[in-house]
Amino acid sequence: MYNFSPRANDLLAQTQLFAKKYKHAEINTLHLLIASFNMNDSVLSELVALEQGGDIDKLVGRLHYTLEHLKLKQLSRNKQHDLKMPADEEVKRILELSKDISHKMDHSFIGTEHLMLSM
Repeated sequence: MYNFSPRANDLLAQTQLFAKKYKHAEINTLHLLIASFNMNDSVLSELVALEQGGDIDKLVGRLHYTLEHLKLKQLSRNKQHDLKMPADEEVKRILELSKDISHKMDHSFIGTEHLMLSM
């Protein structure tokens, strides 16, 4: 079981919303990345801004374009899905690694920073 911080919970909820927006049946790392950039005062946004000269909007646009054109399993139109969507294998590894990083740092929670480090 994972003990996410409130901010990490918000990030994961955003991730699921992006997956639903693009009618994807699973959460993948691109959903996680775009949700990370979408959060206010995201550590990832700050790092990319420093590294890329501040052109986050261009990067986010490229992520949206990629998500629109991915050939992934689509959500069934007949099926109702709850908010807890399944994650692909890569996201599952990220969550496990985040848990390990948190534990090694002697933290009692998994925060957005742990998630970013695990990506």
